[in-house]
Amino acid sequence: MQTFAHVLVILDRPSAGVLVARAVELSRRTGARLTLACLPDEGDAVSPIDSWLQSLGAAAPGAALRTLDRGSGDEIVGIVRREGHDLVMKSAASEGLLPQLQLTLDEQLLRDCPCPVWLDRQAGRQGRILAAIDPQPPGLAAAVLDMASRLAAIERAELHVVHGWELEGESAMRGQALTQAAEAEIDALAEAERARHAAAIEALLEPYRRGPTVLALHLEKGQADIVVPQQVEALGAGLLVMGSVTEGGLGGLVMRNTAEEVLPRIGCTLVAVKPAGLASNVPLDEGR
Repeated sequence: MQTFAHVLVILDRPSAGVLVARAVELSRRTGARLTLACLPDEGDAVSPIDSWLQSLGAAAPGAALRTLDRGSGDEIVGIVRREGHDLVMKSAASEGLLPQLQLTLDEQLLRDCPCPVWLDRQAGRQGRILAAIDPQPPGLAAAVLDMASRLAAIERAELHVVHGWELEGESAMRGQALTQAAEAEIDALAEAERARHAAAIEALLEPYRRGPTVLALHLEKGQADIVVPQQVEALGAGLLVMGSVTEGGLGGLVMRNTAEEVLPRIGCTLVAVKPAGLASNVPLDEGR
């Protein structure tokens, strides 16, 4: 099974030790090289940043050490593209009480990083992984299932799969249904839609059911940004794998993707992937 080769670990002070330990364990199981990259100092003079980074490096023998210049998403993505990292690990930032006017670093990485992004949290059962999939866009479900299966093998974890489905216009139709016959017809339409989604998801899962990892499917009615966090909580999952594809909206505005919507609603680690071959919007010379 393909494993990770070169992992970039983004460090800030509050949670650096925990993340380094997680990265070292992943490296031990996969043989991946580690690069520990420290976010710029914000003026804390208690422990100079060089000595702080060196002390963390002692816990990861053989890891390369570097300090980021700006700590921006563009800088990190530029490093990933030039140096060929196949995973970025970072502690998930705590959510503020008020909406952000600018993208957080986590959101920038979810949107622009061409390789998988691991946003680490410690809640949930570390031996239980949940993969959230959808047939669209093409190739994304396979990327999610490939990553989830790989991590389940590495972590020796249970693997669960969730898919959210809806009958378009169901609420409006039920609001206009005045008879039991009309309600029964809507029920039949909903069941047909559920069966259609179930068949599509089973077709995606079929190649993975032939492998050593046992998959448990959860077909849930509702929008993905609602049912996925609900299923994370219901299962007590320690890690969620899902796709992150950003789409343009009206007037060229960039819309929040489902991974960005789900991130503040879960307490576990999120690993976000993109379809193979998806180009980054960040210039290659960023981060030099």
